[in-house]
Order: sequence, then C-alpha cells, then structure tokens
Amino acid sequence: MIELTQDKCSLLIDEQHGARIAQLNIDGLTLLVEKNDNPLAWGCYPMAPWVGRLPNGQLHVENKLYQFPLNLPPHAIHGTCLDVEWQVISNNHNSALLETVLSEPWPYRGKVQQKIELFEDRLLMQLCVYSEKDNFPASIGWHPWFKRKLERGETLNLEFEAEHKYECDENQIPTGKLIPIGNRPWDDCFTGVKENPRLIWPKALCLEISSNCSHWIVYDKPEHAICVEPITAPTNAINNNSLPVDFVRPQDPLCANMQISWRLIKA
Repeated sequence: MIELTQDKCSLLIDEQHGARIAQLNIDGLTLLVEKNDNPLAWGCYPMAPWVGRLPNGQLHVENKLYQFPLNLPPHAIHGTCLDVEWQVISNNHNSALLETVLSEPWPYRGKVQQKIELFEDRLLMQLCVYSEKDNFPASIGWHPWFKRKLERGETLNLEFEAEHKYECDENQIPTGKLIPIGNRPWDDCFTGVKENPRLIWPKALCLEISSNCSHWIVYDKPEHAICVEPITAPTNAINNNSLPVDFVRPQDPLCANMQISWRLIKA
C-alpha cells in the first residue's frame, strides 16, 4: 500500500483494491472500517462511472442494453472501479495520483483518475472521469465507512440536514419524486444539503465533510459504521431521463472534489 503522512496524521491507499483509502489515522485514532471480505464495506473508495444501484445490472443508453456483473444481487452497485487495480501515476510523502482504465463491460473508452492530498488538518480528494472519444452519462462520488467507535471518546454522532430526499421503490431505486427527509435510520439520497455534514466523536474528534457534489447518500443503518457519501447524481440517474445526470465528453471530463477536515476534542 501507499502511505501518506503529515504531522500526526497518516493514511494508507490500497491501489490493488480500487485506489481506496484503506485507513485514515488521526492522532492515534483509526477512522475507517478495516479491510474485510466484502469489497463494498470497508475503507473509503471511489465510485465511478456510476454511483448506487443499477437495477438488474443493466445500463440502457442510445437504444442499447449493457449487462454488468451483479455485485449486489440482483443489482450492480457503485461502478466498475472499486475493487480493481489502479496504476500509481505519482506519489510523495503527502500526495498521490492514481488512475484506472474504463474497460468492458463499460461500453465507452476512457479513464478515471483520483488525486489524494493529506495535510495536518484536512484531506483533499479529486475524482475525474475522462472520455477518449464518446459522450456518455456518468455519476461519481466516494463511499467512506466511518467507525462508530474509535480508540477513545464516545460513540459517533452525525449532524446532517437536507431539504429533501428521493422517494425510492422497493429496490432502493429513486422514482424521481422528492419527499421530506423523515427520521433515521437512513439509506437514502438527499439534495439541498443545508450545511456541511459533521461527524462528532465526543471527547475525541470532530470531522467535517465538504464537496462540490450536488447530492449525498447517508447510510446509517449498520451498528458499527456510518457512511456519508458525496455524489454527483442520484442512484440510477445514468438510466433515468427524469433524474439529473452529467455527461462526460472528450473535451469535458466529469470531476468531483471532497474535503474532510478535522479538529481534536479534549476529553
């Protein structure tokens, strides 16, 4: 793995498994769920060239049908890049640039790049999808798994407010209708986020996430972790003309940014 270090912080990048951040350590606190047998359920990994579920693993575009492996049967989820090997383009003690090629069964040629920069009080990440020659729909984002309990301090508390969430069908696929956010627990896509989400482990750490992404997924049903995911479009948007989605063009890549900043809390 690649290790980045800065003052009392360090992180590990697993280039063999999706260029994900395998662990983020701040002043002796390990924030992310450790590696396990489920590639969907640990670290902080990039999602590309789509986020969330593709119903039945199918992409319908330009009157053609493309089938993807069902990594969350009966659906394909979180893109094609989360558990493949990425190439290291450059790295030093506090930054790294990695990329992977978009290949079959994804029908459009291109690449995905991720840049990671570690500072003493924040982590900066940029994710971009590039096309070689075609225009195609895409959505991207990150899926961090934050542990509810750290080596010290109290149980994680999430501060999150949004105007709406997307109504979903029985398969957690958005219908396109916006509804009130309702009560927790959530496994939902939100829009109109009012303030940067904050994750607080009392007597240990306060963490804030900011992004230029227009949508967020919050998944706080697991007992051991909470996922707060900035994304550029809702689940299944690349299949649904009624949902907002971006197009990647040879001269116009799709890029997203995420910043995670923190401060320690005295016991």
